[in-house]
Amino acid sequence: MNVFFKISMSVISIFCLACAPANDRVKTEALPPPNLAEMNNWYPPDAEELQLRRENQVYLDEMFSAMEKLFETYVDILGDEIILENLIRGFSTNMEQLEADFSRSLNAQKSKNETLNKEVQTLHASLGGLKTEIEGLQKLDREKTFFEDDYRAAILLFRDGKYLRSLGKFKKVNKSHYPSFLKDNILFGLGSNYFKLKKFSRAIHYLKQIIDHHPEGDKWLASHAVLGTIYGIQGDSDKAAHYFEKALQQNPSEDLRNILTRLLNQTLEKNTNGRS
Repeated sequence: MNVFFKISMSVISIFCLACAPANDRVKTEALPPPNLAEMNNWYPPDAEELQLRRENQVYLDEMFSAMEKLFETYVDILGDEIILENLIRGFSTNMEQLEADFSRSLNAQKSKNETLNKEVQTLHASLGGLKTEIEGLQKLDREKTFFEDDYRAAILLFRDGKYLRSLGKFKKVNKSHYPSFLKDNILFGLGSNYFKLKKFSRAIHYLKQIIDHHPEGDKWLASHAVLGTIYGIQGDSDKAAHYFEKALQQNPSEDLRNILTRLLNQTLEKNTNGRS
């Protein structure tokens, strides 16, 4: 017991020295060493002191138990933090990879969108050009629509001696989608107007088309009469007589036969007088 008491007193002394202020510590250090004889005198604690010691020990036990729980919790928290840190590190790596993949995908999609936009712009331009072309074709189609009133007006204007206006109407009709059976009539109208306007080369152009391509039309014989007259005016009596005689060989109507015969006789008479 004496040994335990000595040790206890030493520990208490050291604890007091550690907890005492600096000034008091200096004074304590200056005190003489304890009297061992006095330390050998041990007095057992009374009941009240024992009770205090028990309560203090219970308090210390509770404190140590709380500290153990605190350390255990800390260790658990620290372990969870380490695990969480590893998870976060892995998640960050995965996020970086995902961000890189998303960035590449976004750039690729952006490039596709730019290409698509260019193609759309090109398509719009093409559609604009196509729209203009369609409108032009529609306008041209409207211009080429055959109107019977234009054809009738061309004939009436020719009858009234308005040859330029009649020629304009016949040209418009000639560019339209007219019925095919009117082809030789339109050509004859063009040739006749040019004949009246004394533009003989243009008249010959249209009249020869009738002779070459429309032999069965009712304007074929009349074209011979006009062509023969043009060549007679130009002084080519042989060509004039050729067309008149050729027309007479096709058994024309009586009125046309009388006209062709008179024209032929005049041409031959002029040719005879010229030679004599």
